[in-house]
Amino acid sequence: MATIEAERTGAPEHATTSERQAWVRSRHAACVAELMARGVDFPVAWDVAVAIVAHWVRESGWGRKEWNFNIGNMRKGRGWTGDVHLLQGGDDPAPAPYRAYGSLAEGVRNHVGLLTVARYDQVLGALVRSVAAGERSRVRYGGAEFDVVGDPVTYYRDLMVAGWHPYSDESLDDYRGVLKTVAAWVGRPDPTAAMVFAGGVALALVALLRVLSTRTGGTRIGVES
Repeated sequence: MATIEAERTGAPEHATTSERQAWVRSRHAACVAELMARGVDFPVAWDVAVAIVAHWVRESGWGRKEWNFNIGNMRKGRGWTGDVHLLQGGDDPAPAPYRAYGSLAEGVRNHVGLLTVARYDQVLGALVRSVAAGERSRVRYGGAEFDVVGDPVTYYRDLMVAGWHPYSDESLDDYRGVLKTVAAWVGRPDPTAAMVFAGGVALALVALLRVLSTRTGGTRIGVES
């Protein structure tokens, strides 16, 4: 284990809307690829990844606080033997060690893996089952309602209750707003992209760029590999 410099790997500090969208879409693509590598079918992985990425948005400020591909800003924790960088988060009295990764794929793999440990696996499992069953839920935010696949709000509530971080009604309400935006930005899955996403994070990002090029008439976005 080594302490390395904290390198910004997410969105710029003063990110534009398009740069935040690029970060969300690239992290969503990487999450879909990781879930598929763990045996989750493509359409299910798509909507499960929406819920997970909405959590990452809250942890990283729309990617602006992502360092060394630590998408969820996870602290070192017990048992971590990889590299770390020092950051002082909002509830850190002094700079503390946070996990550092060498690639986006590594960061996503570790975060999703943490969701499968005994403390959180029932929470993730319930989300996967709700999506696989085709359940839909109405989410109320800001005086309006929107429709999502599965029950991501319950997922985030139960994740907090399980101890990911302290529960608060304010956090859950903020998650609802973030979820609405993330779902809108990634859109619905293109079935023709399933085989490419199954090839892993690198090919998933290629698929993402092709889809976005089609949707935007060739607009190019940057992603970290």
